[in-house]
Amino acid sequence: MWQLDLTIGLRRSRLVICDATSKQKANAAKRFAGNVDRLIACQLAGDPIPSDLATWIDALPVRHTKALAKLGLVGRHGGSHTGHLAQHIDDFEKSILSRGRTDDHAKRTRYRVDATIKKAGVVFVSELNTEIISAALDDLDLSPASRNHYTTALRSFGKWLSRTGRSSHNRLDGLSGVSRRTAERRSLDEEEISALLRYCQATDDMRYNLDGTHRYWIYRMALETALRRGHLSAVRVRDLDLTLKAPLIRKVESANNKAAVSVPLLKETARELKVYVSKMHPDALPFPVSSASASMLREDLEAAGVGTRDVTFHTLRHTAATRAGRTMTLKELQAFGGWSTAQMAMRYAHSEDERVRKGLRKLPC
Repeated sequence: MWQLDLTIGLRRSRLVICDATSKQKANAAKRFAGNVDRLIACQLAGDPIPSDLATWIDALPVRHTKALAKLGLVGRHGGSHTGHLAQHIDDFEKSILSRGRTDDHAKRTRYRVDATIKKAGVVFVSELNTEIISAALDDLDLSPASRNHYTTALRSFGKWLSRTGRSSHNRLDGLSGVSRRTAERRSLDEEEISALLRYCQATDDMRYNLDGTHRYWIYRMALETALRRGHLSAVRVRDLDLTLKAPLIRKVESANNKAAVSVPLLKETARELKVYVSKMHPDALPFPVSSASASMLREDLEAAGVGTRDVTFHTLRHTAATRAGRTMTLKELQAFGGWSTAQMAMRYAHSEDERVRKGLRKLPC
């Protein structure tokens, strides 16, 4: 029997390489030991693993990859340890700058890659695949346009990893964006909104560690303020100015680095919020929107008897803007939603007109 005892620091593992003593298997065992030596050397030096070694590791039996994972030589999904992705992301940002791109572009691209990979929970290059990253993008609950920007950044990162020899192939080659037609998001109508809020007020069910009252206020505030998930989840009780003369949410930094915003509140909402937050600590988060916000919303909508097709948490912002667009001027709507351009606001200001036009096209001539 050929076996290999490995010790790195305080971590130890024993690998049974083969259970026969033939010359052929003995040679295979020696090659195995030699590859492990190379793997350890790459880790200690902080060097990328050669593509031939990465391919060898990816083909190992599960019992071997588990033993190597125990020693930190491969990732938790069984892939080769080519250094932490965090280091590769740093180098990726530097390569963008070296091509003459602006500092702002490099930072924005790096942020999109880093945020998605952290959401996916992967650490090493070989853990990357389109299925895991697509699921992470779903959990980020991005607008269609933002999702396409994130996808472009990730595909560029995948090509760069392959081109620089840090990956044996482009592991994100199959990652696709959202087509314009698929990206269209509907707004909830007034009956659907009422059904959702009534259900959350009445239910005792817990979802994602949030009771119905918490979920009610998360949805209501999103619908009344058009705040993005990042801004809403970052609001603390101390940020709420609930004086009835001019209630508002004071400037608060977004959890995902969007610009700080201040948002006015309805007086009726302020009165009810006073009761809701009365027993909360000033540093408490009254609207704790989780990373599973899209799933949470769809489950609540289903329970309320509302269809969930094409619904994400961003649907609430879209709905808030559509409702506001019925009465606000374009300039007022732009300020309400925090859009940088009037063109973005016009998508909501004219949404009702477009709905009417679509209905008219269906009428017989």
